[in-house]
Amino acid sequence: MTYNTPKPQLRAFLKKNLLSKNKFIVTLSVIVFNISSSISQNTPQGLGVQIGSSILHSDYGEGHSSDVNALSVSLTHSLYFFGKSSWRKQNTLDNIALRSELNFVSNIKLSHKGEYVNGNGNLATQLRAMTGSFKITNIGFQGEIYLKSLEDFIYYDFRYGSRWNPYLLAGINYSIFKNSLNSTLGDWTQDSSVLPEKWRDPSDTSVGRGTSFSSTFGLGTRYKLNNEIDLNAQFKWQFFFSDNLDGLRSNSPGNEDNEWSTVFQIGFIYNLF
Repeated sequence: MTYNTPKPQLRAFLKKNLLSKNKFIVTLSVIVFNISSSISQNTPQGLGVQIGSSILHSDYGEGHSSDVNALSVSLTHSLYFFGKSSWRKQNTLDNIALRSELNFVSNIKLSHKGEYVNGNGNLATQLRAMTGSFKITNIGFQGEIYLKSLEDFIYYDFRYGSRWNPYLLAGINYSIFKNSLNSTLGDWTQDSSVLPEKWRDPSDTSVGRGTSFSSTFGLGTRYKLNNEIDLNAQFKWQFFFSDNLDGLRSNSPGNEDNEWSTVFQIGFIYNLF
């Protein structure tokens, strides 16, 4: 009995999806280990929920006219590095926290906007007919540097000082996304002429599931509501290391940049002592 060897396309597909699955499992395992180890060691930590908006900049439209607002929800775990002893000694770790995050961005509907969509020309007709969508799940970490000692803030004495504690943040995410591309003029996979010329080559589109790393930078603040609960607000930029999130990856002028987003969220953090 003989067996046929997989085609190169099948081998590439299996390799891509197995690697993506392994990266997801490793990243999620690190987060779970971080939470479980901190609990077992009785380390000060916080559990949080944040909700807000993610404004994404893609290859659809022209300039900022392509920005789309989507719902962004995060489940977070914060790890603090100060000791819990009654004898407190100020050190550099008092101002640092590590936050693990599982973030969901709702399904985003995409369409072309801007001056090139107006009119009755062939290009305008093709652009108006194009629609797309994508959704993202981000798994990652962000380091936070606080203006004030976290130890003094967590064990806050309400008789003294301010309840606010601003911070700067920087992090890395593993992003999992799924996108789509459609045209009311017809099936673009069978007849690419329904798309504008710059997206007709197979290398200029990437539709389906994919993964990407991304970096985040921003700032935020916490407000001490009571002994256990802090209100939290933060604003950050997220830069993806891929131009495939929206399914369009033409290197033509105006479309050569990777996707990026601005995120604003508010929520609360419940501190575990």
